[in-house]
Amino acid sequence: MAVKLLVCNYHYIRDVIPRRGIHPITPSFFEDQLDLIHSNGYEFISLHSLNENIKNSNSENLPKKSCLITFDDGLRESYDIGFSIMSKKGIPGAFFIISDAIHNRKLLDVHKIHYLRSVISDEDILNYFPSLGCNEFSQLDDSVFLSVYHYDDYRAAKVKYILNFSKRAFVDMLFDHFISDDEGKLAEDLYMTKEQMLDLHSLGFLGTHSDQHLPLATLSKDDIYNDIKCSIQKIENSFGGIVDSISYPYGDSSSVSDDVISACSDVGLTSGFTMTRGINDFNDIIRSPFMIKRMDTNDIFNGRHASTYDEL
Repeated sequence: MAVKLLVCNYHYIRDVIPRRGIHPITPSFFEDQLDLIHSNGYEFISLHSLNENIKNSNSENLPKKSCLITFDDGLRESYDIGFSIMSKKGIPGAFFIISDAIHNRKLLDVHKIHYLRSVISDEDILNYFPSLGCNEFSQLDDSVFLSVYHYDDYRAAKVKYILNFSKRAFVDMLFDHFISDDEGKLAEDLYMTKEQMLDLHSLGFLGTHSDQHLPLATLSKDDIYNDIKCSIQKIENSFGGIVDSISYPYGDSSSVSDDVISACSDVGLTSGFTMTRGINDFNDIIRSPFMIKRMDTNDIFNGRHASTYDEL
């Protein structure tokens, strides 16, 4: 029987759930979900263990039903709450950080969008779009937006799609118009500290989530390579050691292409994590180590859409 790998991905984890904008899970939900993963026969593995088996093209050291827990974005709550719960249970994991946040300590566009949507309604944002000149998306059918953000209603999907895939200046203009909070303070509260990232790196739990959190497949070959290479260098220069893995921003076809995979190989990475849903057969991972599938917290045990995935 071939080794099956379940990779579960998380972002926000907090006690207080905002009315809109982001969809965090509570600490108790996270802890219960970890217990459910284990009670369904999965054993937790480390990122280092996975990468070593990929390098050796051999899965003999992995449990038949393996599970890797991952967190994207380098959020402080992922460490303060998520890592704390995992440590208590003796569960390893992988934390993929956006390296530009290490140096600049300012909100990246993706988190400006999250914050905007947590305090401003999607309807108000949509009403402001004509002032920005977002006309390139006006003819797109709602199905285009919903195909990428299929957990959202059409307003939320449209706002997220346009802001994530339009000119970056639009996000700054929206943020400056609606938000008066100090951006530096928001960033300081949101992102992990260097000490926290150093702790994770010393355990072999740290990977890159790119440098700028851009949809990599939309960039030129040179820009793809430079973004990934720059991210690795920033992390290694800050903490030492080697970065072996990447989690692609957005994780869909906008971020994963043949050029992206080639760049990952050229810079010496071992594995790459998408957001294509599914359980991985280790033989497929050996053939395509930069196309590892992941499941969202909503897709697995006790999640809102768990019944969709019978393969668990």
